Amino acid sequence: MNVGEVLLAAAAVSALAASAGGVLSLVHGDRRWEQISRYGALLSLALLTAVLSILAYLFLASDLSTEYVWSHSSVSIDPFYKLVGMWAGGEGGLLLWAWFMSLALAVETLLERRRGLSNRFSSAFRAAAGSMVLLFALIVMAADLFALTGPSDLALHPEGLGMSMSLQTLEMALHPPLVFAAYAFCLAIFSASLARFLTLEDDWLKVALPWARLAGLLLVMGIVVGAVWAYYELGWGGYWVWDPVETASLLPMLAVMAFLHAHRSPAARHGYLLPFLGMLSFVYVLLSSFITRTGGLWGSSVHTYGSSVSGSMASRFLTVLEEDKSIMGLFIVIVLLLVLGSVLSYRMSKRVRTRVEDGTMGM
Repeated sequence: MNVGEVLLAAAAVSALAASAGGVLSLVHGDRRWEQISRYGALLSLALLTAVLSILAYLFLASDLSTEYVWSHSSVSIDPFYKLVGMWAGGEGGLLLWAWFMSLALAVETLLERRRGLSNRFSSAFRAAAGSMVLLFALIVMAADLFALTGPSDLALHPEGLGMSMSLQTLEMALHPPLVFAAYAFCLAIFSASLARFLTLEDDWLKVALPWARLAGLLLVMGIVVGAVWAYYELGWGGYWVWDPVETASLLPMLAVMAFLHAHRSPAARHGYLLPFLGMLSFVYVLLSSFITRTGGLWGSSVHTYGSSVSGSMASRFLTVLEEDKSIMGLFIVIVLLLVLGSVLSYRMSKRVRTRVEDGTMGM
């Protein structure tokens, strides 16, 4: 294992500590587990920052012995676009996404005491957010980001495969980081919403609302920048073509906007609707990623990510899941989180209904 792989594995262990420590602190109320969870959250950010820095150095140095660098860069590319190459491929994009998620987790860990929320809520938040950081760290590890370039490939293209000219634009330098940051901050909304369901913390919007506003702004900016890039670089004939992948990108934004509007309603704030929308925002983020990474599944998509498959919709869907275990895993996570949000919402709706019938719920 090289240094990057070791640090990535250590980041996964730290995220596990943040998540597991949060769960054990929530269940047992043990301050030692709470401290382990906090240190794990902060350490995961530090380690993922180190991994990202190593990848940036490899790109700037044109270290073509690393296959990912060789595949998405070349010696002659401008240094700025060498850095853009970091997220030109799926593995680098997932690493950047994981880094932003760990950033949100670490920021909330540092702000816990200032927020004035209960220790149980903070533990539940770290448990939820840490589990997703762990999942993405494991996916990046499985993708073998720091694999070495084969000698035959290096001999065939000694200066690297390079990068498509359509990606060497300012818009594509900005679009992925904006989108990945927005998607990551939706995790903070999700984690706060899940913690609300689990702990019934009344002041949970102190955490969820700032992240929702930031995520909503970044989602709008990311979509606008992507639309401008598609119009000028791809010549689609318009800024929006209602492509399946494009349409999927609207779903998280709509969920976040619904969340921001619904929080003004006392009934939504104290009931199940608002935390359900918060959880739904991140479920839609994962669904958008699933649709993007299965471009070959959607016959009308101009996005070509993933291999094209033929047959009926059902057979194409099963083929995509069988061919890529990471895609199958992502689909399973989407279903599980949607079921979890629905079950928790149903339980809270029954609790609220009972309080209304008993006359114990304030108006």
